[in-house]
Amino acid sequence: MPVLFIVEAPAATTELYEKISQRMKQETQPPERLFQAAAPADGQGMIFVEVWDSEQARERWVAKLDQVVEELGGFTQMPRIKKYIIYDMESAKSAAR
Repeated sequence: MPVLFIVEAPAATTELYEKISQRMKQETQPPERLFQAAAPADGQGMIFVEVWDSEQARERWVAKLDQVVEELGGFTQMPRIKKYIIYDMESAKSAAR
């Protein structure tokens, strides 16, 4: 069942995001997520919107992500995470049919 996560990471910066992203691409297989968007939050960290095939797929990815974040110094504030079960999902391709 697809799941939507909204992650508010007040301690994240675009510089840290790039470092983490580069390491994750080098050390892991591509994630099983369907979608991710990352945006700076007006000087208040970053916000991530993620859609995953399942919560378990995200858990597998986060296990490695947490390790990389810790190796790069960790966060001074823990991210706030909201999870939503997706009721309906459409893409531009499916909507055009």
